[in-house]
Amino acid sequence: MRYIDLGKVKTRRVVPRPRRRWLQFLVVGAVCGAVSVFFLRHTLSLSNLLHPISAFSRILHPKEVQSTDGRTNILLLAVDRRETVDPDCGGGGGSLLTDTIILASLDLSSPELGGAATLISIPRDLWVETGYFSGKINSAYAAGEKDSGGSEFTSRVVEGVLGIPVHYSAVVDFAGFKKAIDVLGGVEVDVERPFDDYKYPIPGEECAEPEELRWEHVHFDAGLQTMGGERALKYVRSRRAVGPEGSDFARSVRQQKIILAVKDTALSLSLFSDFNRVRELYQTFGESIVTDLGLAGAERLLQVAQGIGEVRTEVINGDKGLLVAPENRERFGNSWVLVPRQGDFSEVRAYVDELLFGE
Repeated sequence: MRYIDLGKVKTRRVVPRPRRRWLQFLVVGAVCGAVSVFFLRHTLSLSNLLHPISAFSRILHPKEVQSTDGRTNILLLAVDRRETVDPDCGGGGGSLLTDTIILASLDLSSPELGGAATLISIPRDLWVETGYFSGKINSAYAAGEKDSGGSEFTSRVVEGVLGIPVHYSAVVDFAGFKKAIDVLGGVEVDVERPFDDYKYPIPGEECAEPEELRWEHVHFDAGLQTMGGERALKYVRSRRAVGPEGSDFARSVRQQKIILAVKDTALSLSLFSDFNRVRELYQTFGESIVTDLGLAGAERLLQVAQGIGEVRTEVINGDKGLLVAPENRERFGNSWVLVPRQGDFSEVRAYVDELLFGE
C-alpha cells in the first residue's frame, strides 16, 4: 500500500480570476434586482387593486367615519338591473325594485374596534306613506332614481321607518352578487331546514307560454354546504318555497346568513394573501356596487369588521308582530302589503332603539 506524507504535500492556493468574481457579482445583482422589481410591482399593484376597499394602506382615526351615538349605520340594497321585460306577464326585470333591504349597524364605541354589529332586515312589502313617498318600500329606490338618487332617497325613507340616521349606503346588482361569491370560491352556509320552490323565476322567460315554462324547481337540503354565486342567489331570492321557508321572514334570515358567510370568507387571511382574488373582487365591486363610502370610510369600517365579535340578526316584524297584513287592500292597489300594527312606526322605532342601545 502506498502512503502519502501529508507533511510534504504542498497546498496550492487558488486565486479567483477577476472575470469570474465580476460574473458572480453580476449574477447576484441580477437576482436581487429581479426580486426587488417583483416585490415593488406587487406592492404597488396591490395598493392600487385594494383601492377603495383596502385595510392595509393605513390605519385611520375613527373620526373619519360618520357615526351617531357610537354607531355607524350602512344601508345594504340589492337591485335587479336585468333588461326590462313586460310587467303584465309577471316580469319586472330592470324595474330597480330592491330585492334586499338590510341596515347594518356597527358599534364603534368599543376600544377593541367593533365589539358587536346588528343586521336589521326590512320586509320588501312594507307599506310606507310620507309627505314625499307612498308605496312599498322596495319601490323607493326606483322612485328616487328619477330625482335625488335611488340610494339617497331610500336611505331617507328607511330613516323615517327606523328612526335612526343612515350614514352610508351600498347597492349591488344580481350579477355582481354572483360574481363576487364565485371569486371568493363560494361561501359556506348552514341551511336550517330543507325546502322546495317550484316557482323560482327563470331569467328571460317571464313571458313564456305555457306559464309553466317561466319557472324552475329549486331544492335545498338541510345542513352545512358550500354555495357558488348562482346557488347562493337562488337561496336568498326564493320567495315561493313550500312551508315555512316561503315567508318573507324566512327569506330575510337567509339573506342575513349569506351576508355573514361573505363577511367571514372575505376577511379570512387566505383572501388577502391571494393577489388574483383581490384583483377580481376589486373589479367586481367597481362594476357592480354603487356606494357613497369613500376610501377612508371603507378602510376604517373594514378594520372594524375584522374586530367584530358578536353579530346580531333581526327582522322587523319576526315574532314580535309589529307589522300586520291588512285584509282590505283597496287602499294599497289590492297588493299584499305589511303595515305597522299601531298605525305609525313609533313601535318599530322603539324596538330598534332597544336592539341597538338597550333602551
